[in-house]
Amino acid sequence: MCQASGLPSPTPEFKFHEDRKWRIDYFFEGKVKIALEVEGGLWVKSRHRGSTGFLKDMEKYNELTKKEIYLYRVIPSKLSDSKTFSDLQKILL
Repeated sequence: MCQASGLPSPTPEFKFHEDRKWRIDYFFEGKVKIALEVEGGLWVKSRHRGSTGFLKDMEKYNELTKKEIYLYRVIPSKLSDSKTFSDLQKILL
């Protein structure tokens, strides 16, 4: 779908931090750098929905900002949505 949308191919499970084991779901590099995070488990109890997981995600996302990587978050059902690809095109191209 990325190719069909004219987007660069993303790097899946991209490790972006030297000291931490943090990864982002998809990494795009165009005129800017984008981390595409798929936020699953919204309706179930998971590590990311608890207060500790939420705070750790905030720390991770703030590190992205320090590295001048924009964060774009979607839920799984919006991953292949035309609006997601349209937004990424506007940001990357």
